[in-house]
Amino acid sequence: MNRGNNPQTPGQQGPPQLQQAYGDEDSAASTQGTEDPLDKLLENYNFICHPELRLKLKQELRQWTLGLCLAKPWSRDMRFRLTLKPGPLDNKMSKYMQKMLIIPTHSQVCLFSKKLAWGWLRLQFMAGDQWSKHR
Repeated sequence: MNRGNNPQTPGQQGPPQLQQAYGDEDSAASTQGTEDPLDKLLENYNFICHPELRLKLKQELRQWTLGLCLAKPWSRDMRFRLTLKPGPLDNKMSKYMQKMLIIPTHSQVCLFSKKLAWGWLRLQFMAGDQWSKHR
């Protein structure tokens, strides 16, 4: 049998390591164990998890819904935000406005409009102000 550029006569056998590599593929896999695809994925990629802790409180008033949120990102300072949503009784405001968001730690206030829908397209407007930078 002739493999590659290494002529051999039928009586000759190659080195023992080559015979094992070509002949016992099943036994080599059984001694190493089957490799899990998840192990291959974890070897090739790094997964970094930075959780964010949040505490949300919601209070429904007569004409408004008040929401408070305290958030603590992994490596940043804690932030506080206040959300005001018009209730169903206040038809004038709820017709145009979905919510007002106030973030004091960022010196920011935002007004969100109701979402407009045209088939699969959704459109929402937002107006904001940063009172510390006057933008």
